[in-house]
Amino acid sequence: MHRVVSNTTTQPKVLKEFCSMTATDTALKPAIYAATAAAHPGLPTLHGVPWPQGDLQPDGAVAVRTPAGNLRPASMHPLVSWPDGSVRWGLIEFNATEVGCHVVESGSADAPANAVATTVADDSVVLDNGLVRVELANTGPGPIRKLTAAHHDYLTAPEQFRLAVDDASTLNESERSIKVITDSPLRTRVRVEGAHYKTDGSRCLSYRLDVELWAAPKGSNSLSLRLVKPYRPPPWRKVRIRSRRPVRILCG
Repeated sequence: MHRVVSNTTTQPKVLKEFCSMTATDTALKPAIYAATAAAHPGLPTLHGVPWPQGDLQPDGAVAVRTPAGNLRPASMHPLVSWPDGSVRWGLIEFNATEVGCHVVESGSADAPANAVATTVADDSVVLDNGLVRVELANTGPGPIRKLTAAHHDYLTAPEQFRLAVDDASTLNESERSIKVITDSPLRTRVRVEGAHYKTDGSRCLSYRLDVELWAAPKGSNSLSLRLVKPYRPPPWRKVRIRSRRPVRILCG
């Protein structure tokens, strides 16, 4: 059994803390301290939690018991496994709405409101939670083809969203790769990888765009776009060694 702490204040922050122990507690439990705006409808919360060997399988279901005793939906993404294949570290995802200790339990709760649906097609990936819908494109002049939120169209064509470096941009990009990293009714995270191109077709700086959508209640922020630092392969050298004597190679 694991505990998660949630506190409601006016200052947003996430800290790792420990729950207060009761007379029946025999050991400290890992915990999260999540501070949110007052009366928040549901703060998307993530935290890594360790598990004893054999307690939880990679496909095991989890839920969160709130301080009021309510069972709320949660999901778990395995990070590290034990030798027997069980989860050693898992990333717990849930929407925090109450203050105090939350207990992570094995089992499932009711489906979350505005659950995320992920649709993968040949040339697109669509994320939709009923409030926000974003369509990512494998081809065309831009990684985001459409974006709708609260019944309003913010993007209706891929040319309206572009990434640019000097005179190179994604407007001149013909195709890119899209990978679904995490997919659950509570949270879906997708990574788009491509490059900036000039009008003559020459490739410039690469990019990684992470798109994340949560099953967040109405009135809560649920979509995030994060541009990850462009990938640069590490420098390497080819060295021909013609002697069997020990050789020290210094690369600077």
